[in-house]
Amino acid sequence: MSRREPQVTRTCGDCGKTIEKDDIWFPFFDISSCGGGILYLHARCAVKRIFSRTRKEMLERVVEAEKEKNDPLSDGLMNLFSFLPISPTH
Repeated sequence: MSRREPQVTRTCGDCGKTIEKDDIWFPFFDISSCGGGILYLHARCAVKRIFSRTRKEMLERVVEAEKEKNDPLSDGLMNLFSFLPISPTH
């Protein structure tokens, strides 16, 4: 008996194209959706998302997140996580 991989269809949250099995993609926290969730982005779209902010803006988000690090659902942490991927997935 062979094991079949489950069919999972992911769509890039930026460009809207389907993420194929062999594509490089990154999951991000998505605080814009109701209840939160995961936003999937192609590698190119993820890089554009991260580098659309200046270093100063990102460091300001880190400072706010560090102030509220004991509250995992704090605005500071959510604002930081919304621009950083959870982990790269290949």
